[in-house]
Amino acid sequence: MKSEEIKRLLEKYYEGESTVEEEVYLKNFFSLGNIPEDLINEKEIFSYYLKSAIVPEPSLVFEKNIIAALDSIGEASLDQKRRRAFGIFTSVAALILILTGSYFFFIHNGNKVLLFQENTIIILQRLSLFIKNLFT
Repeated sequence: MKSEEIKRLLEKYYEGESTVEEEVYLKNFFSLGNIPEDLINEKEIFSYYLKSAIVPEPSLVFEKNIIAALDSIGEASLDQKRRRAFGIFTSVAALILILTGSYFFFIHNGNKVLLFQENTIIILQRLSLFIKNLFT
């Protein structure tokens, strides 16, 4: 085919008006070795299209690897939930121990109830800061 005909097909191709048969013809033409000098740049473009159109098939173990990776993410998520639950449980247990210990300490030392309430508020504020920092 003449160079003028190829240029006309290229023009139709870039305007989006070419047919599938014409596009296949252009790809085949540019995959050959004898191309006019003024169409060398077009050859590089079409050779890129040809190379990018080839998609390798996944290996036989590809699906198994993906499923294994997804399963390991699920196991990590479960482990993370257990850690968070354990952290909350130990925080609540620590709160109960601190409040109980504070109660007995202040009652047996003869301090006023008001002092106990003030100290309880301070302890709860510090404990809430500790829990907040634990989970952030």
